[in-house]
Amino acid sequence: MAMLVRAAKVRAWLEGRDMVLPDDIRAVFYETVAHRILLDPLYAMQQEYLLPALCDTIFQHIATP
Repeated sequence: MAMLVRAAKVRAWLEGRDMVLPDDIRAVFYETVAHRILLDPLYAMQQEYLLPALCDTIFQHIATP
């Protein structure tokens, strides 16, 4: 979680802002969290398709503050 927040802060800083927006979290979520999601070996070969779909589903079901 700390790396997710840090990456979002860096993205906001690169865009010239001093505050993090929900879009910053969304933009860096996959790169910072996907490697921590472990799939059953049966699905490991398809993880490049499954993990982005999983992340998209997470964002569809969680309301933006």
